[in-house]
Amino acid sequence: MTRISKKFRRFTACLLAAVMVLCIAPTISADTGAGSGSGAAITNVYDKSKAYGGFLDGSGNGVFHLGHYTSDFIAVSAGDVVRMAPSVSGQGYYLMTFDTNKAVLEMVGGGGVTAELALSDGTFVYAYTVPAGVSYVRVVNSSFYNDKFVVTVNQTLSEKALAGYFASVDPIVNLYKKDKAQNGYLNPDGSFVDYAEHYTSDYIAVSAGETIYMAPHTAQGYYLLAFDADKNAVAQVDAAGVSLVETMSDGTFIYAYSVPAGVSYIRVTNRAAHHDKFVITANQPLTEAVLSDYYKTENKLVNRFNKTRAVNAFLNGDGSENYSFDGHYTSSFITVRPGDVLYMAPCVDQGYFMMTFDGTKTPMQMVVKDGLTLVETMSDGTAVYAYTIPDGVFYIRIVDTAAYNDKFVATINQPLSVEILSQYYYGDTASIKNLYDKDKAVNAFLDADGSENYSWNGHYTSEYIAVKSGDVLYMAPCVDQGYFMMTFDGAKTPMQMVVKDGLTLVETMSDGTAVYAYAVPDGVSYVRVVNTAAYNDKFVITINESLSEKVLTEYWASQDDGDASALVNLYEKTTAFNGFIDAEGNKVNYANHYTSDFIEVAAGDVLYMAPCPAQGYYLATYKGGAFAGLVDASNAALKKVGDFTGGTSIYAYTVPEGVTSVRVSNTAAYNDRFMITRNQKLTTKNFAAYWAAMDAQKPDMSGSVLWEKAVLFSGDSISYGAGDSIGGRAWGGRIGDLYSMDWINASISGASVSTARGANRMINQLARHTNKTFDYVILHGGTNDAWEKTPIGKMSDSFDLKSFDNKTFAGGLEELLYYAHQYYRSAKFGYIINFRFNDDLTIGYLNNMKEYVDMTKKICDKWGVPYLDLYSNEELSAKLKLNTPDHTDLVPDNIHPNHLGYEIITPYVAAWMETVVAAQAEKENPTPEPMPYVIIEAESGRFTPEDKVEKYTPYTDCVVVSGFQNMKATYTLGQDFEEGRYRLSAYYVSAVQDCVLNVTVNGKTTAIKIRPTSNDWDWSMAVLGDLLAAELKAGDVIELETTGSMPWIQIDYLRLTRMRDGEEFDTTGDGDNTGDEDTKPVRNAVKIEAESGVFTPADKKEMGTSGQGNTWISGFQNMTASYKLGADFIAGEYRLNALYVTPVDDCKLAITVNGVTKAVSIAPSDNADAWDWNKAKYRTLTILNLKPGDTIEIKATGTKPWIQIDYFQLVPTDMNDPIPGTGDTLPLKALLAALAASAVGAAVIFSRRKRFL
Repeated sequence: MTRISKKFRRFTACLLAAVMVLCIAPTISADTGAGSGSGAAITNVYDKSKAYGGFLDGSGNGVFHLGHYTSDFIAVSAGDVVRMAPSVSGQGYYLMTFDTNKAVLEMVGGGGVTAELALSDGTFVYAYTVPAGVSYVRVVNSSFYNDKFVVTVNQTLSEKALAGYFASVDPIVNLYKKDKAQNGYLNPDGSFVDYAEHYTSDYIAVSAGETIYMAPHTAQGYYLLAFDADKNAVAQVDAAGVSLVETMSDGTFIYAYSVPAGVSYIRVTNRAAHHDKFVITANQPLTEAVLSDYYKTENKLVNRFNKTRAVNAFLNGDGSENYSFDGHYTSSFITVRPGDVLYMAPCVDQGYFMMTFDGTKTPMQMVVKDGLTLVETMSDGTAVYAYTIPDGVFYIRIVDTAAYNDKFVATINQPLSVEILSQYYYGDTASIKNLYDKDKAVNAFLDADGSENYSWNGHYTSEYIAVKSGDVLYMAPCVDQGYFMMTFDGAKTPMQMVVKDGLTLVETMSDGTAVYAYAVPDGVSYVRVVNTAAYNDKFVITINESLSEKVLTEYWASQDDGDASALVNLYEKTTAFNGFIDAEGNKVNYANHYTSDFIEVAAGDVLYMAPCPAQGYYLATYKGGAFAGLVDASNAALKKVGDFTGGTSIYAYTVPEGVTSVRVSNTAAYNDRFMITRNQKLTTKNFAAYWAAMDAQKPDMSGSVLWEKAVLFSGDSISYGAGDSIGGRAWGGRIGDLYSMDWINASISGASVSTARGANRMINQLARHTNKTFDYVILHGGTNDAWEKTPIGKMSDSFDLKSFDNKTFAGGLEELLYYAHQYYRSAKFGYIINFRFNDDLTIGYLNNMKEYVDMTKKICDKWGVPYLDLYSNEELSAKLKLNTPDHTDLVPDNIHPNHLGYEIITPYVAAWMETVVAAQAEKENPTPEPMPYVIIEAESGRFTPEDKVEKYTPYTDCVVVSGFQNMKATYTLGQDFEEGRYRLSAYYVSAVQDCVLNVTVNGKTTAIKIRPTSNDWDWSMAVLGDLLAAELKAGDVIELETTGSMPWIQIDYLRLTRMRDGEEFDTTGDGDNTGDEDTKPVRNAVKIEAESGVFTPADKKEMGTSGQGNTWISGFQNMTASYKLGADFIAGEYRLNALYVTPVDDCKLAITVNGVTKAVSIAPSDNADAWDWNKAKYRTLTILNLKPGDTIEIKATGTKPWIQIDYFQLVPTDMNDPIPGTGDTLPLKALLAALAASAVGAAVIFSRRKRFL
């Protein structure tokens, strides 16, 4: 995980300085408030969504870099003045200039800009006067300020103007909590003194370098007390320690305080007279105007998720933005403080929900579902979650699903619920009070004397409605009629008939009826309203609550209970397929959507469907079985008829003449609760009632032996659910939810039973959860062993660990069962043998796994472990449509089941798990009692030098230490440590080939080569690896330091395990490297430039160069491009990715390897019919099993076979996708050596190295 530390930013400044020598002699003015005086007046031409993540080299090409962002081209003219803020001093250059053809002219460094204004946080407003010949500029800024960067043309900037602008895009977060402030002040030592004239805030967590703003203040002895991390008082800050930002019109002051190193908390003291209006912010400038606006809105719901500043991307582990998938949006940085409670909605299940950052915006942790608290599940299945900000976190970035971006809400310390969200979205729609009670209205009109006249039944009259002078009464729907109401005094004496001229027209609605308003005059205490009988059921009267057609529609939708018991849901998820219908009527497999089977319809039928997010189209139509087209939101026959609070909608489709059947598409996240009805109106209420009834019909499993038990599932990508609509669910999640179990699915894609997949072994999954007790441990594996053609091996005749050859499947399985019994001695175990694959599957031995199956049964019988044989289950194979063309409806890639496949498999697993307890009732554990051990957390040591230690939290309960290459970490054993011989192990990750850990025990140093755990710094792939054995006693010292050409490792904890008498130290563990030649080599991503292939015919190849200097190939529709893998290529399963552009909607790529061709539909990179490389997409095309010498052939097909490709990238399936452009064709060691000699090598080496920390 990349750490963007202060030294990283210092390095960046040095790097840019190397590009151009600086001569900065700034002329700095004070802020007089001149220029743009408010945020509204600023026209910011810096578009963050179009900024490039990095800087530009001398040729104008982009250089990816986490420390900077560069604007898009900004049009300018000679004489224009470009201003930019907040800018840091000492930056290598600030902008690049271009001519009318966007050709590079020059880099403009410090000597070419003027520092017009020094801001209170230490940054500057820089100005650049455009010379003749310059038509465009691109401005470079520090990534730390990217969210708030401002560029103006011919518009001056002041601190007040910037503060107002920042507040308009990032609402003020007041850190002063009135309810926690104490009525008094503090002594210099931090002790509290009661005093009526002052209030002192609670502890406020701060970070060095932050700027704290506070107001309103008057002159006083001191303003705040600063504390260290242990809350020891370190400094009393008086007027000399703060900066005056503004003197306000009432004579009070706004002060700013820059947090120095060593300060972790502050407590601010203010006058009691200002207690109710006191405001403290961090990095959010205050002005009198900003405070005034804040006071007006401080009690309103403030949405911190600004969709206009969110980016259509997710975040990589290092905090960088990844645009390879457009299904998510990520917020800008949101300022938070430890202890704050963040609420967010609507949320769906996804890999992670946000990333946290420290005070320097360094990534800390990806927050997954387990780190959140469920507040409420909404009627459309989405959720409201809460997250308490932990210590050390000062910023977050939230990731949401694209379908909800328009309605996503995030609040700080403002709870969310369905009711609150509904009011936020629709104003008072859901909460309007209808004063018209149709059950108390009379079927009559009123005579002039106020008496009721029943001579005609065409009208209804309300009961008396109390009003007062000044009230505004609204009523609808109204038609033209003689009069609309009668007024009465306090004694209910008639006063006046109110005709149309006495009303105000508010709105004419789409059906021709009207909304009217009536202002109540003096003397009127009651009214009775008369309405037309045709609208009696839907008539609405409100007082001081405005009505409109939208409000009325939402109100009646919320009041319509519907008849849920009569609803017939036509959507059968077991017959739906996992994908969509393309524009030609073809089925396209796609994980994010499901499409119903054919539903018969007739002209005039109305189909209702829900919940529907915004999507490309909603249904496919057919005439007599022939495809007739797709229906999207622009089709007049499709109308939105209701909205769920979560942001999805109900649509109604009126079937036109000729259409005889339809297939409806929905988003995978809603597949479990999708509904389609025919001529039965769906509303939000009857939808919720229908599913509530369905939930109530679920079987009561509380009597099962599985009920509320704890279970650990372990396995590979199939048990993980790689093809499921929600990864990590599979059968484990379904069974866990059905039986209300405390379940963990520890399965990892690519995991093997043996050492066939290196460190990605199921044993390591078990080791990660030994801090928890489970009732069940359910294992599943063998697929990847068969994939790699792992030798079957022999079953040992003992239970001795030394007798298991883990390079074979048999030995690996026995070792797995051994450690399962060691780690979880009280658990019941079970093993799932995988279902059969198609006979024509040519990967490894997957088309015939019988030998693996037979050995599994034999070993499970030996160990007394019950097994479920799905392989031999012919009924299941038939249901999965094995060896038929329809098999891919359930197992799209012939290996991984989709949502529908798991729905078929899960009942078999659940029924078998019910029997596991009885099968092991009397079984004894065949392994010896585990030896005692001691855990030493990596962060608990003493670090020399201390400032080299780097810590972060990859998961909620795991603090990781890195930086061992720069320091020694020392651990001293306590006085209660029991003397003996111990095995020293480390729980770690490392992604490099040449890391050597020097372990020193009592002065004796052992150099241990560390095996890489995976190709990336992925903590889901961590291992507990043995390092050495040593005699240890109380007071002994253990030291760690890394060497080697790549001295990079991250360690969570050390483990000292007592060894048995006569036990030998085993040096074949995953952590200790003995140089075994048969250790599986680590595969890296391989980048293949599109232009590097062999083209047939060669003259059809079309080459071009994008604006960023990349060569791309077009013409794939006219030729075959062939790419041959070299002899040093490492065999295995890879994702074939590509960086491409195409605006067309029916381009397919025919991808052929060893004579087998796959047709892949290509999603457009842009829907604007533009070949725009700024909108290039980096996406997975297919998964291939490859070996040295294989040839990959690419050819474009489809009705619009037009595509441009920059490069392909082969990414191992057990590795996360790298940032586009970082795939290496050289081994990493050779790559670093090569880069070291280049002009920008230092930058890249540093960036890669920091990624390893």
